[in-house]
Amino acid sequence: MNSNRQASKICIGMPVHNGEKFLHSSLDSLLNQTYKNIEIIISDDASTDSTSKICMEYASKDSRIKYIRHNKNLGLELYNGITGLPNFNFVLNQATTPYFMWAEVDDKWEPEFIEKNVYVLENNPNFIGSISQVSWYGKEVIHGKGTALKNLLKFRKTYDIFEKYEHVFPTSGTYEKKSSLYLRFNRGTSIFAVYRTKIIQKCIITKPRAGWDLMIILKALQFGDINVLEEELMQRFAGGASTKSILVNMKTDYGGLLRSFFLYMPLTIWCLKNLGSKIFFKNLDWFFVLNGYGWSMVLPEIPMFLKYIFLKQKPKE
Repeated sequence: MNSNRQASKICIGMPVHNGEKFLHSSLDSLLNQTYKNIEIIISDDASTDSTSKICMEYASKDSRIKYIRHNKNLGLELYNGITGLPNFNFVLNQATTPYFMWAEVDDKWEPEFIEKNVYVLENNPNFIGSISQVSWYGKEVIHGKGTALKNLLKFRKTYDIFEKYEHVFPTSGTYEKKSSLYLRFNRGTSIFAVYRTKIIQKCIITKPRAGWDLMIILKALQFGDINVLEEELMQRFAGGASTKSILVNMKTDYGGLLRSFFLYMPLTIWCLKNLGSKIFFKNLDWFFVLNGYGWSMVLPEIPMFLKYIFLKQKPKE
């Protein structure tokens, strides 16, 4: 690849908070990539564990690593090792290379992940992002998350095309087709694709909302297609999904009691404003089901939430 010129550089942005359990494996996984022209920007969101020590050790041994520590938290912790949207935006804004990818601290990548995805982008100008098939690792392996939600929509049409893709979904065609399919696919894992930097920087979401990762993908699809390699070259940690109370987490992180109860209403309003009325109303059934699904997640937590508000009892994980 790129035999006649130097390989295009890629920036890997790793937002992290208290990620000591995963840093060694994730950094080793990235540094062992067959694609060598990389830089890794680690943004430490005021960690209180040994994250800083580990990062400085790696940075001292490999000049491709740039370590930035924030003394004040940019965005409240969502779950162990992973920070919120402000830190994701920070690392993206640091990138000046042709290509960029986000890397969560608890994920792993096969050695050829970057090389094969950059190759796709170098040779296919219609793709703005490329990612491989993704699998879970860890003890609490999750299968078919969200399947029940999509099955509720089978009264309208079947979505057998999703059966092959649990995490990521390849897209092409008109924006109406791509955005409608991705709404119903309802996964945000494609934000961890290798992207053209200038394009993904146009897709930043500034306000944390449930589904912000899906919003980024929907914005990116305006500029082109997303490729999915048929082989599994990336693994996500199955225990990475937040085990905190949805209501407490949303109220604390996103700053509003009303938004806590109407979990997916901000996403719904955003889609109406940004996708256009034609796409929105064509998928109106989806938004009804999505918001109903949000209430099914929220209602069982109301007693615990009231104890948190009035009795100051912290919810158990």
